[in-house]
Amino acid sequence: MKSREQGTCTNCKDPLNSKRQVFQGVLICDNCYKLVSHAIKRTQGELKMLFLVYTDMVRVGLLKGEFRPPVLPSSGKSMPPQELAKALQEMAKRGVSNGRDSNGAVPRVPGD
Repeated sequence: MKSREQGTCTNCKDPLNSKRQVFQGVLICDNCYKLVSHAIKRTQGELKMLFLVYTDMVRVGLLKGEFRPPVLPSSGKSMPPQELAKALQEMAKRGVSNGRDSNGAVPRVPGD
């Protein structure tokens, strides 16, 4: 905790001014806080888009009778992120080759 005693940002080591911030218990300067906030918001947006893509892939798979979710570990355990990403890529490959138009869009079903 040397940086707190010296009044410097834990990340960039610049002197802390009156606009010091705390992120997840870490004392940082205002500039680093803005960078962190931007990175978090961008990642939240990317995760939201990934969720929407996955949801649509599930919908298309169900409509075509081809939905086969990735094999999950036994209950109580979560799938490691690398395995989940690989499973999503596999599903995406199957989805791209099946039922999409020349632009890669999935046609909507009437009443959907």
